[in-house]
Amino acid sequence: MKLMTFLSGSLFAITASTGFFLKVLGWSLGDPFMTIGISGFLLVFVPLLLLHYLRSIQMMMTSQKMLFLLGVGSITLVGAGFVLKINHIYGANLAIGIGGILLTFGFIPALFYGLFKNAAE
Repeated sequence: MKLMTFLSGSLFAITASTGFFLKVLGWSLGDPFMTIGISGFLLVFVPLLLLHYLRSIQMMMTSQKMLFLLGVGSITLVGAGFVLKINHIYGANLAIGIGGILLTFGFIPALFYGLFKNAAE
């Protein structure tokens, strides 16, 4: 399972970055490669990583699990919005906006509060 998780992540990351460079160069295959890479990353790798991470750490506190889920959720929304934006599909700005708000006002302050709290102890 661990091997499948990291192989899928590397495959989709390579596909997305190849699509990005093809898009920058103005070649026609840039959009499909980026769409396949980012969509596969969000729909295959992120759930596998989430499952692996939450299974491997049984003793993690609930607040840490919620922080992890908030971070993964916000990044997934931003990534999905990016895919929608590439394909000019309605709702892209909303997904990016909600994901950005969750990231900016939810995940990042909670992360730094936890880091500050642990450093103070």
